[in-house]
Amino acid sequence: MTTEIVRFADSVTGADVELSVDKIKEGLCPMATNQEAVMFLELCRHMGLNPWVKDAYLIKYDEKRPATMVVGKDAFTKRADSNPHFAGIESGVIVQMGEKLEYRKGTLVLKGEVIVGGWAKVARSDRKIDMDTTVTFDEYNTKRGVWLNMPAVMIEKCAIVKALRSAFPATFSGMYDTSEMREIQMDEQG
Repeated sequence: MTTEIVRFADSVTGADVELSVDKIKEGLCPMATNQEAVMFLELCRHMGLNPWVKDAYLIKYDEKRPATMVVGKDAFTKRADSNPHFAGIESGVIVQMGEKLEYRKGTLVLKGEVIVGGWAKVARSDRKIDMDTTVTFDEYNTKRGVWLNMPAVMIEKCAIVKALRSAFPATFSGMYDTSEMREIQMDEQG
């Protein structure tokens, strides 16, 4: 089973994807067990995720802890963009200046302002009400890795994927981005 090649199509681009347990362990996550690699392969096959273009990651830093399967933010946005009911997204950060909160588009945060959260609004053409969501900075901030260098980008990303998951539950149910996973330190990926 470990060398058996599984072929499927990327659910967005239609590109052919080839995976095997051995390929996953050799090229994506050398510390993964066979069972973890099989589970990751099945997630990718079932959801049409292509790990070779960073749609999905199998992450394991310690042999004593289980591997974690996460989906890249671009996989969320590509799938939303290909959905015929997707009608756009707006997102940004929530900053505090003294007693005042401001919902700001994008990720600009000035000196003296404190990031308290992120927000996103997803519009669907087949619904009357947009999906609005907010996320609290302290609930996601790992205080390490990319969170130290780009906290506004990271919290906005959390808000985006949460809003997309709420707006398109059949497409994104059970899919989580690395920025949402507190126990994962992704120093090189955003």
